[in-house]
Amino acid sequence: MTLRNIRNNLDRLFDKNLTDLIRGIRNNKENESRYIAACIEEIKQELQLNSTEVKANAVEKLAYLQMLGYDISWAAFNIIEVMASTRFSEKRVG
Repeated sequence: MTLRNIRNNLDRLFDKNLTDLIRGIRNNKENESRYIAACIEEIKQELQLNSTEVKANAVEKLAYLQMLGYDISWAAFNIIEVMASTRFSEKRVG
């Protein structure tokens, strides 16, 4: 393994997944909108990465936020990128 692959794996280890997002929303009932705004900024940074696995995780979180009523129309192209992935598990998320 190269150093770059090891670093990418360590970075992914600390990424928030959908479960962490849901827990965070439940724990921040008093300032939910501020917490979700911070999560959306993190998601935007994740969508700028080249890894389709990270993008699929971000799209999963965006789908949940859309179910809560937040506008995610700005991420339409990123969703299409995930749908165009070669892995079925990522396509399913898109």
